[in-house]
Amino acid sequence: MAIAAGVGLLVGLLAHQLAVLALVLGFVLVIVGVLLTLTALGAVIGIPLMLLGAAEIALGALATGGAGPAIVLGGLVGLVTYSLLRRREERAAA
Repeated sequence: MAIAAGVGLLVGLLAHQLAVLALVLGFVLVIVGVLLTLTALGAVIGIPLMLLGAAEIALGALATGGAGPAIVLGGLVGLVTYSLLRRREERAAA
């Protein structure tokens, strides 16, 4: 949980202080997602990457004017990180 909170805090600070970098990273994720969807197996990874990139573009654009979207982005990334780590621990226990 501490790792997820740290990741969320870092992403929130990044989006607040360096919103342009968040926008660029969002565009890169969308482009990588589009390239991955060209293959049948890559579509499983590419479509979520495109959605994540689109969300990052939207929140990164909003983060240039305030801290609210940066907090939302940090919270979302923290929750995703927490769920991924929890799923990994459950798989290791099984």
